[in-house]
Amino acid sequence: MLLTIANSGVLLRDRSTTTELWVVTGLDHARLQQEVRRHTIGHLDDTLAFINILWLRDRFASFEWQVRVDRLQLHAERFGRFDGLHLTAGIRAPLPRLHASAEARVPTFV
Repeated sequence: MLLTIANSGVLLRDRSTTTELWVVTGLDHARLQQEVRRHTIGHLDDTLAFINILWLRDRFASFEWQVRVDRLQLHAERFGRFDGLHLTAGIRAPLPRLHASAEARVPTFV
């Protein structure tokens, strides 16, 4: 699961993945800390994000979503990444985006 945090807001992507949780952001650490607090997501340390499981559960009301969060929690517990309230997530920068026109600029070797 990917939790994208930007100045413009928060987006959950790849929600069907229940074996990993990443915070994806282009923000510097201080700004990321502000956004995490502003959205009551959890808190940060130097290299990790701690995502409040109740916040995550509240994103969607469906039974299917609750089952996915349960699976994510169980997986995190197995690896010591759940403290009873927070899931531990790595923090990474977004991957660069390639535009369709980028293909035309790639040299071809014959």
